[in-house]
Amino acid sequence: MVTSDQFANVWDDANRQAHAALVKVLTGEDDSAVQAGDGSIDLNLGTVIDNVKQKLVDDGFAQAAKIPDVDKTITLFETDKLNEAQDAMRLLNVVGVWLPVVVLVLAALAVWSAPAHRVALMAAAIGVGVMMIVLLIGLAVIRQVYLDSVPTTALPRDTAADIYDIFLRFLKNSTVTVLVIAVITALAAYLYGPGRGARWVRRGASSGTGATGKYMARRGLRTGATGRWLGAHSEWTTGTAIVGGALALTLWNYPTPGAVALVLAIVVLVLALLGILAAASGTATITRPPTVGRSSAPGDAVRRTPGQS
Repeated sequence: MVTSDQFANVWDDANRQAHAALVKVLTGEDDSAVQAGDGSIDLNLGTVIDNVKQKLVDDGFAQAAKIPDVDKTITLFETDKLNEAQDAMRLLNVVGVWLPVVVLVLAALAVWSAPAHRVALMAAAIGVGVMMIVLLIGLAVIRQVYLDSVPTTALPRDTAADIYDIFLRFLKNSTVTVLVIAVITALAAYLYGPGRGARWVRRGASSGTGATGKYMARRGLRTGATGRWLGAHSEWTTGTAIVGGALALTLWNYPTPGAVALVLAIVVLVLALLGILAAASGTATITRPPTVGRSSAPGDAVRRTPGQS
């Protein structure tokens, strides 16, 4: 029974309801059957009976509507830490929502006000990445301290490890996701720089898209004015594609490293397609021969459309 799919579904549903009740207690919401009292956690029987009445009426038992209202609470347990827990919950709600926004705004202002925007972007990304690595190391250290503090007679070590990993899985996944984004951002900023490796990568990408676009043009698949417009506005189109990818990750609920990889692949694919379409405009570069009375430098070139005299 325990290993069945039905038990797994019941277990998940029970834990979700328990989690929702706990959140409502810590946030002070009053529409739950489990409520926060004066230094105690109480079960409001009136809420329970009202829910049962409504369920019976919805199922066709109209007489259930005549069940009288009940104003009775049962104290489940008493605690002197309830107020502290509620204060901590409120603080986490505020910090969890606004702290990432503040970090992004400050990073954007730092990059915008820096003399070298690209270098500042690399520094910000590297700084965020280092912080995420420190956080992952801290979580690993805390995990070990937690496991060493739990007596094996009270809880098996493997079970304690599973509980810790399940409770912090979203925090770890989010940390890894931010780390991946920071690495990608720093790498992208480097590739736009004057470094030898960056120039080599850009030349390779330009050669690949250019060769593909010219092959399409030779086959008659010319993009014409559209391709020439894309080539003339490559900075704007590239920036739009990158900003679109960043916006997609910003609006994504709980992005994972897999989601980051998917968005990155889509952005790279869009950039490659834009380069191919620009190169397939049907405009070629040819070398103009030197003329009498005119000196020409090596590689002097003129833009010419195939077939143009």
